Amino acid sequence: MLSSQIDFGTLTRADENFADFGIENQSEKSVIIFRVEVPKYVDATFSEKIIEPGDTAFIRLRYNPPKKGVFKEKFDVFTSAWASPQKITVKGESTFAADRFIPCPDFSDDPAGSLRPFSVSARSMQNIPLAEAEVRVFKDGEEKGKFYTDENGELDLSLPLGRYYFALTGLDTSIFVNATNDHLVAFLNVDQQEVIPPHPEMTPVPPDPEPVLEEVQTTSYDEVENENNVLPLSKFKPNNLVFLVDVSTSMKHNGKLDLLKVAMINLVDVLRDVDNFTLISYATDAGVILKTESNLDKEACKTAIKGLTAGGKTEGAKALNRAGQAALDFYIEEGNNQIILATDGAFNEGAKKAQNLSAKYKRKGVVTSVVGIKCGKYTTKEMKELAEKGGGNFVALNGIDDADDKILDEVKLRSAK
Repeated sequence: MLSSQIDFGTLTRADENFADFGIENQSEKSVIIFRVEVPKYVDATFSEKIIEPGDTAFIRLRYNPPKKGVFKEKFDVFTSAWASPQKITVKGESTFAADRFIPCPDFSDDPAGSLRPFSVSARSMQNIPLAEAEVRVFKDGEEKGKFYTDENGELDLSLPLGRYYFALTGLDTSIFVNATNDHLVAFLNVDQQEVIPPHPEMTPVPPDPEPVLEEVQTTSYDEVENENNVLPLSKFKPNNLVFLVDVSTSMKHNGKLDLLKVAMINLVDVLRDVDNFTLISYATDAGVILKTESNLDKEACKTAIKGLTAGGKTEGAKALNRAGQAALDFYIEEGNNQIILATDGAFNEGAKKAQNLSAKYKRKGVVTSVVGIKCGKYTTKEMKELAEKGGGNFVALNGIDDADDKILDEVKLRSAK
């Protein structure tokens, strides 16, 4: 099995522009890595040429960008286990054109999968260190840990190379962690009043309450279901959800796409087997990534969400039409049929057409709701109008605190019996 894609994000001359691709041997025979076909500005090396059963070897690629701008390149990998080559992909946006060829670092000096030191400094707007500042770390939409700064406002972490989303109170951002991107200084607009917890010896202990005899009541199945399930079938209709996700270039910035991934994965976690989930991404073109009609495969949904990457311009009207057709394909009678358009801004083309389409699908029984990721005032107005035409609401997603339940609340509103 081959790990097949790396997104470098925005590359600068100071960045560590190499990546490791793992090949796991899940067979009972040894596997030989023959070669990787790369152009002259890319260097490739291997941690091992022979992979024993159950082991993993790594292909290391260093990408020396031949020009500035967005890049996405695929390279063929040949091994004894595959009848035809498999592809690995590097993508990102370079701020420079390499003026010399730099080879891959040796695995003996920089082992594959090694951890990178990363530190977070939390400061007030007056540059005062903030102790016990909460730092939540996410990768591909899933939380990797919740940490707190020390008395000096510092937090030291060790992370594998890759893109991470860091969320603090009042600040969130995405960073590609490598040898040069190793520090985040966060200036937080928080209350500086120190809160001193009471000493345990000084805290009065309330007396035990007098026992009260109560009538024992039986608990119905519905009550147990309501307690243990966020979307109990007794209260919420089956959902046919079509997520239409903006992956234009602007979604790369300020952690927008990473924030959306967190919110979407949180929603998938509470969906039920009876719910449908379709994922469509759009920028220049709209492409259906995943369709599930019954027995919801949550892991497949999460994998598709994690794989979303940004690049292109926002052309939403034709994408909305495709989303509407997908919603009709899996239409649930007496269910909640809903398009959830997630975007950070206005369409480059067809805003009026998009409103007409949302009204059209509303007449066919499909609601359109809009999730705005860190939208400006003008685009918020436009997106609210689009949601109104489609019979849904505009949901603002501005930070990690919104990712837990704002989309879920909109789904609940539409699916309530």
